[in-house]
Amino acid sequence: LPTAFFLARALDVLARRGLRPLAWLAGTGVAFGALATALVFTPGLWLARSGESAEMALVHAHFGAWERSRSILDTSIARRGGRRSVRQVWLRETLAGVLLQSGDVMGARAAYAEVIAHPVPRSPHLDPRSSPWLANRWAVAAALSGDRVPALARLDEALADGPLPELLVNRGALRALAGDLHGAEADLREATVRMPALAPAWRNLARVLELRGVQEAGQAAAPAQQLADRAPRGFPYGLGDGFHLNGQRFMLVLEGDGLALYRPPRARDLTPPGS
Repeated sequence: LPTAFFLARALDVLARRGLRPLAWLAGTGVAFGALATALVFTPGLWLARSGESAEMALVHAHFGAWERSRSILDTSIARRGGRRSVRQVWLRETLAGVLLQSGDVMGARAAYAEVIAHPVPRSPHLDPRSSPWLANRWAVAAALSGDRVPALARLDEALADGPLPELLVNRGALRALAGDLHGAEADLREATVRMPALAPAWRNLARVLELRGVQEAGQAAAPAQQLADRAPRGFPYGLGDGFHLNGQRFMLVLEGDGLALYRPPRARDLTPPGS
């Protein structure tokens, strides 16, 4: 309103002083600017047509609406074309996380491989050479798709820079399936020491001790159950499913004779019926 007021006053002063051509020129310029602004912000011309923001895909994924989340991400990726940018790579990695959580492990593995093959400069969280979490996510997808040997090798590389509890949980699970129960126990015990509230670590440790015939298995199973029922804190529990950037700290759990992706009870409870 102040802008309109002073603009009208200026045109009036120009007209009163006999400078009508200048007043008309100024008015025409304002009208042209208004028209150009209207055209620029018209969906389908310069701007893409309206649609849900890619961030809404995280919300849908949090509630288990995988197909809706995937549709939004596919549309967002297609809009950006083949441009290589932090945003584009983030979209693809988020899509990979959605695919993994929804059970499409082969699609997730391919999406993670594409992200790893084309890292973005100056973006450590999207570069597997400096992000153990991205390596971990690829390893989880590979392990669930049946390629446990390369998954274990990738975790070994990622853990060489530091013993991250979530990665220790995954390597412990893979070692257990490979028959290295002592190595699995060592990884899982270290994970429980570094992060005592990590339910998957206790759950896998209880299973490994059970396979070894150790009486302590029951003692490890108790905290696993208690922690699973407690209100979770921190990634990947406290904020949705931890889809934001390197929040996707997926973990494997021993289930029967194979592996499964750990899903916190809180995340399962939030999934609406029929989703």
